[in-house]
Amino acid sequence: MTAGEEPRRDGRVARRQGTRQVIMTAALEAFAQGTAVIASRMGGVPEIVKEGVDGLLVPPGDAGALARAISALCADHGLAERLGRAAARAAARDFSEERYARDLEAVYRDALRQ
Repeated sequence: MTAGEEPRRDGRVARRQGTRQVIMTAALEAFAQGTAVIASRMGGVPEIVKEGVDGLLVPPGDAGALARAISALCADHGLAERLGRAAARAAARDFSEERYARDLEAVYRDALRQ
């Protein structure tokens, strides 16, 4: 899947494949919508998705682990909702425009001090 394509949706599950950048963007978009994320434990993904807090992480290339994670969220609506609510809170707290602007301003301030 390339950037700009819509994810495949089956009920409450959205699936997206792609480059690491596409995956990171998809994770943040899902968080903003209050959707729990299942992702491979690779690159910067574990910095965004916290295992068991706002999503589930699986080893890269482990189809069995991915299937178990999908089944867990589909079978346990309470878990999916709890992870989704936590994801929405994380999006608002950690990835908002306001947070981005504050962090960027801090970088510029530090650069000016040097």
